[in-house]
Amino acid sequence: MRSKNTLKVGVAGLGLIALSLGLVSPASADAGAQPADVVGVGSDTVQYGADFLMDGDAAGNAGYNSAGNINRAISLDATADSNGRTAYAQGSTVAAPIALNPTFVLRAGQKPITRINGSGAGITAILADTGATENIQFVRSSRLPKAAEQTAAATAGFGSLHVFQFATDPLQMAVNTAATNAPAGLSIAEIVNIYKGTYTVWGDIPGYAGPAPTAIIRPLIPQTGSGTRGSFEADLKAANGGVTVVYGPNVVTVEENDFTAITTNPNAINVISPFSIGRINLNNGGYFGATAVNKINALSAVAPDASASYIDVRGLYFIVRDTDVNSTSIWQPGGAKNWAKTLFSGTTSFIARASNAADITSAGLTPAYSDLGAASSG
Repeated sequence: MRSKNTLKVGVAGLGLIALSLGLVSPASADAGAQPADVVGVGSDTVQYGADFLMDGDAAGNAGYNSAGNINRAISLDATADSNGRTAYAQGSTVAAPIALNPTFVLRAGQKPITRINGSGAGITAILADTGATENIQFVRSSRLPKAAEQTAAATAGFGSLHVFQFATDPLQMAVNTAATNAPAGLSIAEIVNIYKGTYTVWGDIPGYAGPAPTAIIRPLIPQTGSGTRGSFEADLKAANGGVTVVYGPNVVTVEENDFTAITTNPNAINVISPFSIGRINLNNGGYFGATAVNKINALSAVAPDASASYIDVRGLYFIVRDTDVNSTSIWQPGGAKNWAKTLFSGTTSFIARASNAADITSAGLTPAYSDLGAASSG
C-alpha cells in the first residue's frame, strides 16, 4: 500500500533511495499500521493485485480501504520503487549495479527492518512472527507453502498456514521488444540447456534460424526467495529428470519482474528472463507510464525443437495463520467476522466477491478464488 503519510523513520536510508531514484523531498513511505490494522508482506508478483484490492485501482474501482473502514488492510510492497524496480545506490551503473537493501516499518512506532521481498521471504517472516502480538497477518505469495513450512507453522502454534488463492498468472520467458535475437518460442527443454550453460550461444539451439547464431545468450533469474524463481526452478528441475539445475556462468540474478533489467541491459538483444504475464499486462496497459509500454513481451510461438513454448499457469495466494481464520475476535466495530474471514475466507469474503474482480483484472491477473486450506507443495 502506498500512502502520502510521511513517517519519521529511516531518514538517512530513505534519503539515499530518494537520491538514487531522482525523487524530491518530502519523502513518503508505506502507511504506518495501527494496532488493529492487518499487515501483509511478500511477493513482488502479487503486490499490485493486493494493492488494488486493498486500496482500489487507477481506473477508479474501490478497494477494501476505500469504504472508510476504521481498521485497514495494509499491503507493504516488496520493493521501495512503486514500479517494482530495484533501487540502486547513487553513482552505480547498469553494468555494475549496487543494489540498495531498502527498509520499511511494519507498524507505526517500530524500527525499520529490511523490506520483505518475495514469497519465500514473506513466509519466512510470518513463521518468525511468534510474539504475543502479531506484526504480520498475511503473506502475498506466488507459490504454495512447502511441507516443511507447514510443519514449522504447526510447531509455532499457527495450526497451519491457510492458503487462499485469488488469481492465476502465467509465467513465461520475456525478451526485449525493440530487438531480440531469441527465437519466437523456447521449450522448457531448451530453457534447461540454456540455464545449465549447455547452450551458450543462440546457434547451440538445434533448429535455431534467427539472425545471430554466434551471439551469447544472457539468461536472468529472479532473486532468492522469489516465488517466481521457485516456480521456475521447479519447472527446470522437472524437465531435467528431477535433478536440480546448476546454473551456468552466464546466469545473472535480478529483481523479479523488473522490465528494466531486460531493457537497460547492455546486451538486451540477447536477454531472456522468466516473467509474470500479469506484470507484462500492467506494463503494456500503461500503468507504469509510457516508458514501460511494450518494452518487453513474452515468447509464445512454437520453439525450434517443434515443442510448445514454455508457460506455467500458476496460482497467486494470500497465506494466513489458520488460528486467525478460526479466531472469534470481531475485526471491525459493529462487524460480525474476524479479519481473515472478512478479507479472505469464504465466497462472501472481500477478495472472493465478483464485484471486486475488477481490482484483480486491473493488475493484469485472472480472478480465480479457492480456499485451499493447509495446502503445500514440495
